[in-house]
Amino acid sequence: MQDWDIPIDGLTTREELVARFGGSVFSGGIVPSNTSPNIFIFTDPSAGSPFGYLFDGPSEDGQAFYYTGAGATGDQRLDGANGSVLSHLASGRSLRLFEAVGNVPGKQTRIQKYLGEYSVDLSAPYRLEGAIGKGGTRLVVVFRLVPVDGRLTNSGYVGPKPIEPSTSPSARRVPPEIDSTLFFETGAGQAGLAVRSESALVRRFMTWRGGIMDRWAIRVPSENIVLLTDIYDPADRVLYEAKSSASRAHVRQALGQLLDYRRHIEVPDLRTRLLVPERPGPDLIDMVRRNEVGIAYATDGPEFAIED
Repeated sequence: MQDWDIPIDGLTTREELVARFGGSVFSGGIVPSNTSPNIFIFTDPSAGSPFGYLFDGPSEDGQAFYYTGAGATGDQRLDGANGSVLSHLASGRSLRLFEAVGNVPGKQTRIQKYLGEYSVDLSAPYRLEGAIGKGGTRLVVVFRLVPVDGRLTNSGYVGPKPIEPSTSPSARRVPPEIDSTLFFETGAGQAGLAVRSESALVRRFMTWRGGIMDRWAIRVPSENIVLLTDIYDPADRVLYEAKSSASRAHVRQALGQLLDYRRHIEVPDLRTRLLVPERPGPDLIDMVRRNEVGIAYATDGPEFAIED
């Protein structure tokens, strides 16, 4: 196995890298080598901007490099190539970062400048951002990478400045079927039976209610998390939080989530409602009403009752 000998700011091509260190020429911006303990990461703003890759580049202080993950369409996931970046320390692989700086004379082959060896920042490995590309609005994973040698990352980079992460919470509407495994308070952290019950309740309610429904993704930079709400009815400006039970524990949890969410969603006259399979007891109804939250619950038939 050949030792790494490309210096910082050294120029090469993908073809040369594959010949010497393994990998693939035609496998996107994140290329795990199959013959050496390396993962090659290629950033090329001119090629990535049509897909919403506007976050690549060094941080303003030069302490980190932001890099948009793999996946040209749809919401990006933390598996596959992106998973290899996230787990590179555990697998013993080095992240080798390259920037496209032009073409080989007379060819379409891109010249790659080596920016150095990087590691995922364990204190804040990634964030989720909204991106608008050829396929419409989607969520992308933006890794925060730090140089292994501790040097500043903006000394040799020639590309445009990245869109810096916001320091304030922000909310954006997303499709109702968006994958929830990347979000705080959703996915594997909940019991599978409860999740299935809630999903069935939400589907039944959406069918009964009709119209267009979506969700909100709320990014909280200070905690490096994204909160994913349950369904939102834009026609009536109502945000719902569904629970599989109308018990006190479930109602209290839903109420807390709704109070948290509505602080960040800037919709005039936004209303919030619990969505539960049956009417809660009178003390719980009093509690949610005191917090100006309504209740939607299933009836014996296919319909739902709503109390505000």
